[in-house]
Amino acid sequence: MENTSVLSEEGVVKSEQDNNIESQKITASHAEQKQNFTAPLTNGVPHEGSKQIGCSNKEIKYDEEDRLSGSVNAASFTKYFKAGLGWPFLIFFLPMNSIVLIMTLGSDYFLSYWTNKEQLIAESMMNMSESNTIEETNSSFIDVTPSDDLLDRTLNIYIYSGLVIGMFVGVFLRSFFFFWACILSSRGLHKNTLWAVIRCPMKYFDFRPAGQILNRFSKDLSVVDEKLPKELLDSLNIVLSVVGLLALVASTNLWLLVPAVLFMVFLVALRCIYLPILCDLKRIESIARSPVLTHLSVSLQGLITVRAFESQDFFMNQFDELQNFHTSVWFILSALKRGFVFSLDTISAIYICFVSLSFMGSQNTLVGNLGLAISSALSLSGMLFWGVYQTTEVQNQLISVERLLEYCDLEPEAPWEIEGKTPNTEWPEHGIISYEDVSLQYSEYEAPVLKNLTFCIKGSEKVGIVGRTGAGKSSLVSSLFRLTEPSGNIRIDSLNVKELGLRDVRGHLSIIPQDPVLFSVSVRINLDPYNQISDEKLWTVLEEVQMKNIVHQMNGGLDACLAEGGTNLSVGQRQLLCLARAILKHSKILVLDEASANIDLRTDELIQELIRTKFHDCTVLTIAHRLQTIIDSDRVMVLQAGHLKEFDEPHILLQNKNSLFFNMVQQMGQNTSHQLQQIAEYAYLQKRTSMGKLKDESH
Repeated sequence: MENTSVLSEEGVVKSEQDNNIESQKITASHAEQKQNFTAPLTNGVPHEGSKQIGCSNKEIKYDEEDRLSGSVNAASFTKYFKAGLGWPFLIFFLPMNSIVLIMTLGSDYFLSYWTNKEQLIAESMMNMSESNTIEETNSSFIDVTPSDDLLDRTLNIYIYSGLVIGMFVGVFLRSFFFFWACILSSRGLHKNTLWAVIRCPMKYFDFRPAGQILNRFSKDLSVVDEKLPKELLDSLNIVLSVVGLLALVASTNLWLLVPAVLFMVFLVALRCIYLPILCDLKRIESIARSPVLTHLSVSLQGLITVRAFESQDFFMNQFDELQNFHTSVWFILSALKRGFVFSLDTISAIYICFVSLSFMGSQNTLVGNLGLAISSALSLSGMLFWGVYQTTEVQNQLISVERLLEYCDLEPEAPWEIEGKTPNTEWPEHGIISYEDVSLQYSEYEAPVLKNLTFCIKGSEKVGIVGRTGAGKSSLVSSLFRLTEPSGNIRIDSLNVKELGLRDVRGHLSIIPQDPVLFSVSVRINLDPYNQISDEKLWTVLEEVQMKNIVHQMNGGLDACLAEGGTNLSVGQRQLLCLARAILKHSKILVLDEASANIDLRTDELIQELIRTKFHDCTVLTIAHRLQTIIDSDRVMVLQAGHLKEFDEPHILLQNKNSLFFNMVQQMGQNTSHQLQQIAEYAYLQKRTSMGKLKDESH
């Protein structure tokens, strides 16, 4: 379904459709894909099921997303702040918050003191003869008599205003410092999580759908950025404020501590009942979102195929099913929160009624003290109510931190650099590749895909690698680049690659994969990521791969930005850009992993010609389904079920009628097989002639 493009010498693009084989594959597997796509429920949570790779019958099942149970432990909270300022945050924040609390409670205390003074002045002026009675009914909370030196009202205004202004300034500074610390923690957590994911072995992504990873870096990170700081600040403030409010309530009536303590006990007990359920539902809701994101991502990537087979309704129904499950979990979670809030409201109302009724039998309570007691009780009940709710919400939001921290603890691949083991800049000088009893398996629960491979590839040798699907061709490349760690020894120019850092190994090798990889940046950065090559050299290489005119016509030339994945170019053009990148890097070892599988024959011929001319002194490993691509190689490696069955020159292998390579050539048809045999024989004779000339010159 894809038009491939071929560039002529004049830079003219010719489109050619090569869809028959691909369309037959899609049609044959369409019904089976429909059956396999339905996301089953595992423990009540949908997951992405299985994924079929290539044409093999082996199904790789995605790992289920991990889910803890119960409340979030304190370690998540500690690691959250350690990702930012760490312990210095608490050292500065707690004293700052205490000062703000003292000023807040001090303003309430001073207002009560001022109110009582004004009440005594008014009563003394109305009835000077009853001053003794007033002294007897004075509150035990504030020992005031009419004969006391009353503060000047102007001074009282200044004092109270100063306390209020200081409180606002303190709240602003405290909030600014707290949110700044949370921003640093969020940045640090994102950095650690992203670094851990980047450092994961490649096999991790084979068993993790994109939706799981996208869910952590979208919704979970959004919660950590936006919701958690506010609710965390509220919770910390409440914990410190409750102590002061209890002191104010007790100062008016010591017996009010009894219902206050009972009130707190009921709230904490209610929280202990609801919290584990809320946390588990929150985890299920977070996990249920991943299949929705995965389905959406897959649908967008295969949108052309979906429309071609008129499967829009099928995919919409699947999306509705996944979305309905997520919505049902979210609704249950919201309903449980409302029930929790209603229970807290009921207990708070009972407590306020008890405090109000406790003053009905008292005739000697001053208005200021009564107002302070009721307002403090209201504040305390509201504070405790909001505190219990917010601490519960903090626990819920910390689940997002917990989920991000799970990624921070992922097992990384081998170190990028190993001290004292860095090869020189000229390595590899010859490009000799030696495998010594190498085996590879992607999982300890699966059979090895490479089994005891032992061979040696000479420097500057061109080797073709062939085999049936599942023979281990791509796994051989994975072992060379250490995408999956193999057993045994792999040596390049006598250096064991397992003893080197990954960056040193991969940085000195080049690969052109089946699916060309281009980034959504400029052409220049795609060709020269480290900006080490001159524009003249870039244009020269683009001309060699017949892409100069195409890039020149783009808006910006070398600075033109490519679309996501390079989709504004054809597959053939993308492959040619990848080849240009390899030419500029000019590694001594080049791997072509079925680079010609998705391009037309003319572009394939252009690539092969460039490889022969530009990489004539390099070791080239070519994995190909098209035998025409590797028939003129120096040697051909035939793999079967992970074993090395044959490894010799193509012409010699074709002389053996019982060889696997001969059978593969024969299956191409009589005319094609005859043509391939002629090409192999010609390459064999030409090589022998060249070797003879070299011997004569040496003598």
